[in-house]
Amino acid sequence: MKISRVKDGYRVIGFDEMHNHIVITLSKSHMLRSQRKINEAQGNQAIMADDAGIAPRAVMELMANEAGGCENIGFTSVGLMNYLRTYRTRNMEKGEAGGVLKYFEDRQSQDPSFVYAI
Repeated sequence: MKISRVKDGYRVIGFDEMHNHIVITLSKSHMLRSQRKINEAQGNQAIMADDAGIAPRAVMELMANEAGGCENIGFTSVGLMNYLRTYRTRNMEKGEAGGVLKYFEDRQSQDPSFVYAI
C-alpha cells in the first residue's frame, strides 16, 4: 500500500492485493496471537482447577475435550500457564510471598535507590 499525506490526513494512492507471505490456513488460525484469548468463564474454570491442585496440562486436556479439540479452545497451553501465573502474582496474600512483596514496596518507598525484581 502506498499513501501520501494530504492537508486533512492521508490518501491511499496505490494498493497491491498480493501478499508478501503465505496466508495461514483456517486450521492453523487459532494459533495466531490475535486469536488467542482466555475468556472469563475459561479463566474462572482454570483458576478453580488450579486451586484444587489440578495441573495446567490436565486442565487444558479437559477444556479441549469439552470444546471438541484444541483448535476450538481459543488459547494455547502456554497461554493458560501465563494466565495462571499472572493471576497468582496479582492475588498474593500475606503469609505467602505477599508479605515479602509488601516489605519490598515499603522499602522502595522509603529508599528510592532500593531496587527489587520478582
